[in-house]
Formats: sequence, C-alpha cells, structure tokens
Amino acid sequence: MRTIAETVGISKDRVGHLLHEILGMRKLSARWVPRLLTPDNKRNHFRAVAKLVELDYELLPHPPYSPDMAQYVNSEMGYKLVLRRLQFSIRMSQLLWLLPLLLLQLSWPTGAQLANPVLKFQMNLLQEQLATLCRTIINRTGDQSKVLPEMARMSFVLQLDACSNVSVPLNRADELFTTSGFSLNRKTVIFITGWGTTIDRSNSGPVAKAFACRNDTNFIILDAAHFIRTFYSWAVLNTDTIGRYVAKALIKLDSNYVTKNVHLIGHSLGAQIAGSAARYYKQLSGLQLSRVTGLDPANPCFYDGKELPGTRSGDAKYVDIIISNPGLAGTSDEAGDANFFVEGLQPIKKGCTGLDAIGCSHQRAVDYFTESVYPNNTQNFRGNYCAAYASLWTGRACSNVRTAIMGYAASRSGLFYVEVNQEEPFGKEANLDTFTPTNSACGACNPNL
Repeated sequence: MRTIAETVGISKDRVGHLLHEILGMRKLSARWVPRLLTPDNKRNHFRAVAKLVELDYELLPHPPYSPDMAQYVNSEMGYKLVLRRLQFSIRMSQLLWLLPLLLLQLSWPTGAQLANPVLKFQMNLLQEQLATLCRTIINRTGDQSKVLPEMARMSFVLQLDACSNVSVPLNRADELFTTSGFSLNRKTVIFITGWGTTIDRSNSGPVAKAFACRNDTNFIILDAAHFIRTFYSWAVLNTDTIGRYVAKALIKLDSNYVTKNVHLIGHSLGAQIAGSAARYYKQLSGLQLSRVTGLDPANPCFYDGKELPGTRSGDAKYVDIIISNPGLAGTSDEAGDANFFVEGLQPIKKGCTGLDAIGCSHQRAVDYFTESVYPNNTQNFRGNYCAAYASLWTGRACSNVRTAIMGYAASRSGLFYVEVNQEEPFGKEANLDTFTPTNSACGACNPNL
C-alpha cells in the first residue's frame, strides 16, 4: 500500500479504504515451502504454484524459472529468489492496472474542466507516473519476457462463415491462400486482440460479425494467446517478437496481394503488435502494407521514448488511430497519420461509469470501429480537424468544415476531435432509418441454416 500511496500521492489510509471498502480486496498470506523439502519437491511445488497463479493457463513446456537462475534453483536461497521474482511480477502487473482505478475513485474531471491548466498538469503528471511505474516493472523483472513467443504456437484463424473457422499456424502461413474459404478476390483483415485475451475470450466476436455482415472480406484473427495471456510486463516485451513472426508469416504470401489487400487492426496491446508486424514486414521485404488501424493502442510501457515505440505513422502507408481512453489504458499520443480523439482528451467516455469506467472506455474504440464496419454505418462518425493538440481539451477550436470520417471508411490524415453518443448508435451522423445495430441478424451465426 505504501508503493501505491507514494505513486498516486495520497495517504495510506485512503489507499486502504479504496482497496478494502471500494474494490473489496483483502490481503492474504501463506507459507510457501517448508525448509526440509528436497530440491525435487521444491521444483514440483514451484510448478504447482505457477499453475495456480495463472489459473487456467497451460503449463509452459520449459521450467517456469528464468534460465539465468537455474544454477541456484537447487538451493533454498535460489528457490526463494525465483519465487520472489514471480511474486513481484504479479504484484507490479496488478498495481499497473490498479493505479488508474484508484485515481478514478478520487473523482475525474469532465468536460470544460479539462481545460484548467492545473488539471492539465495533473494529467501529464499521471501519464509520467504510469510510464515510470511500467519502466520500473520492466527493469525489475528483466528486459526479456519469461514466456517467449514461438511461431509454431501462433495461428491465423480464418472465419469461413458466421459459424465456423479454420486455423492456419504462422509457420505454415503459405497454406492460407489454398485454404478452403479464403478468396484472393477479397481484401483481408487481420484482427489482433489485446492483453489477457484468447480467441474465445476477447472482443473479436462483434468485429467478426460486422465483417461477416459485409460479406466481402477475408476476416482473420491472430491467435497469440499463449504469449499475451500472461503478466502484463511479459506480454509487453512479447509484442515486438509476435509482430516479427506475423511479418514472417506474411512474407510467405504473394507480396503484391499482401501490400494491396492486407489491413492489420489491433486493440490495445494488439494495436502495438499490428504496428510491429507492419514495421518488420517493411524491414524484411522493403515493401509497405496499405493500412494499420490502432484501436486505443496500449499506453503503459509504450510511447515513452524507450525501446518500445508503439504503433505510429510510417508503419504502413496509412495508419489511423482511434483513441478512447487517452493517458490511462490507451495512448494520448498523436502517433498516427490520422488520430481520432473521441471526446478529445477526456479519458472516460459517455455511458461508462463505476469501477469499469476505464475498461469500458478502453473498449469503446472497438465498439466505434465495429459500428462503422456495417455497410449502412460507414459514415456514422465524423471528426473535426484540430490545428493544434491543445484544441483537444475542449474541441471548440476544431473545424467543423474540415472534417474526416472515422472508422472503417477512414482515409484522411490529421488530428481530429470526434463527438459521440453514449449508446448505439454511437456515431452522431448515424441515419436512424438505415442504421444497422450490432445485435442485428446481419452476420450472426444461425446454425439452422
């Protein structure tokens, strides 16, 4: 609690109240290892603890301790040292995502309040604190993930229709073009989900349904769950390698098709993977992908001037970014060719309340894009051009004459302030007579057909 209090700048009593009374968290302790266990017993206990920590994660095929610690693992001191590293990773990963929740509980400024110079300074300070905290995590846990990506354990999951799909391992990506259900006459979207997700437990379903409704696109989800469903700091360190493997998979395919027709879309950590994949594709082939779309790209550990640059202009011919939770879970950087700040620099979106306000706001970027994919909804979101970043605080100085479409049909570059509704239709420009809601039958699976 002392670490949280010092980072946030509030008293330990206040932190305790938020943790125990508001968030319902309790401190638990346990004795891990009796002293008389043999080295084999200790190793078995360690594997069991790692399994319990990750809950339904599958056990890693390699020992769950860092290779550089292997020489100590047979000793009591070495075992405890490895265990402390694991415990530190857990606590710091939890702290990283708990910090914004604590700040939210202290009441967040809204609307015109954000133009207050004092509040601007506080927001900038918060972002610096998050960056510092994340860098501390990386430095303390080491600059290499302990769950290293393997190309053969990642797949392109191609949606065949609204009810079925087929998986193609990245190391056999050359089979994609000959896979039944893939059409070279269609463009291809590769959707990459965020931290802690799997194919079945992610926000990819609504996006897949929207593209199924269009019925004009090869829709693929990247399955990299083994390497992003782990501690946040480890998943962050994996983004670059996962992106490189995606690029190597795309290299196996016809470059003329890939550069003209492949569109990478990612949410949160998935957006950072998408940018990495596009950069590596350019490096390996000398060619550029046509488009990368970042949906509220992950903020913690990125865009801090260090070795994790984040998705940005130049990764593809056109990089458009939708920002819905700036400065907290999502970036507040003007990083793309087109940067659509929904409700400007207000981090909490309309309709998002309570303890889930940050997660809800972070998810909204996906909700907005998904709405725009339906054929009748492509013009729903319009952004006003802002000549200066400072205009994003209120949006009043942004032009309603020079505008751009946000979402599926985006094509213009610049900095844009976007107004939205708090519920569907989210887009202010939606035509209620033709609007297609995301819960419509279009694109939905009907097993009886």
